[in-house]
Amino acid sequence: MLPTVLSAEQRTCLIKVGLLTAIEQEKSLSQRQLAKELGIALGAANSHLKDCLSEGLLQKTSPCQQKLGYRLTPKGVVEKSRMASGLILANMNFYDSAKESIAQALLKASESNMKQLVVYGDDALCDIAYLASLKLGNNLVVGRLGQTDMLWQGGGFYEEEILPENIDGVLFLQLLNPLEYYMKLRDKWGAERVIVPSLMDSVLMYRGK
Repeated sequence: MLPTVLSAEQRTCLIKVGLLTAIEQEKSLSQRQLAKELGIALGAANSHLKDCLSEGLLQKTSPCQQKLGYRLTPKGVVEKSRMASGLILANMNFYDSAKESIAQALLKASESNMKQLVVYGDDALCDIAYLASLKLGNNLVVGRLGQTDMLWQGGGFYEEEILPENIDGVLFLQLLNPLEYYMKLRDKWGAERVIVPSLMDSVLMYRGK
């Protein structure tokens, strides 16, 4: 799954790749079905379809029983592959940066004499934090805050309203609406207990104000 902190251009590419893939796999889709497949509004699906048609990525076929038929053009096949490759590279680059940023945050927490942390946020980043903690040998990450998935590998589970005193801090890794969730944790537990890696740029800017 791609990170949610994509640029506007990357998000457009992500939608177009999904649109072209859906049409390639099932060549007779209504716009409503297409929007549902992509998880976007009907109007947005219509707009992206028009863009793909105007760019020569799709060719319209004969409509049948209120369904709009489309097929990929040769240009559409090539462009879908190109955009998908770019998104995969962006994803890899993001998580490579995340690994370094999280490791630095854990080292800083350890140097500040923190002994036990819980993580909060994106599933993949929480997994990265747990593995980074093991690799560093400090075993700082002991669980997840607000996590109910009992299969998670990183230890215990803590409700947001019940953070034990033996937990020194929360490693903040929330990608979706980070300011909203940072402020919630900060107000509840205090800024000194909420550790924000450098990759959370928007939160760092807020903290600096």
